[in-house]
Amino acid sequence: MKVNIKNIADELQTISDGDCLFYNKITGETEWFGEEFGNPNDLELDDIEEDENFVCLPSKWNINDYEIMEDFMNAQKNVQIQNQIFQAIKGKGAFRNFRAAVERNGLLDDWYKFKDSAYEQIVRDWCKKNGLETE
Repeated sequence: MKVNIKNIADELQTISDGDCLFYNKITGETEWFGEEFGNPNDLELDDIEEDENFVCLPSKWNINDYEIMEDFMNAQKNVQIQNQIFQAIKGKGAFRNFRAAVERNGLLDDWYKFKDSAYEQIVRDWCKKNGLETE
């Protein structure tokens, strides 16, 4: 089964800090385990972790969203915009302030594309590390 990079990247963007996702190498589907609610299919985390057909996807702790914001900031050719974003991400409310600065500069669509691409690269790297083929 080949991994659909876009689908997995989209799923990774929806997980919370205490959640984890596992990829089923046979079906190509993911199993989600939430910190508070467990698994919607009543699977046990211990069973999944011991099953060689499942591979753990990167968690929120393995993905540095702040670094992705910095990379987006550094990719901007306009130094003034870079400086605005730099000021926005320093201190409290970095994520909220980042979005506001990006929106103010008409870059929200560019940000979403950039972030999607970054997450897709994370999935590609994960696939390579785990010997999984991609579509």
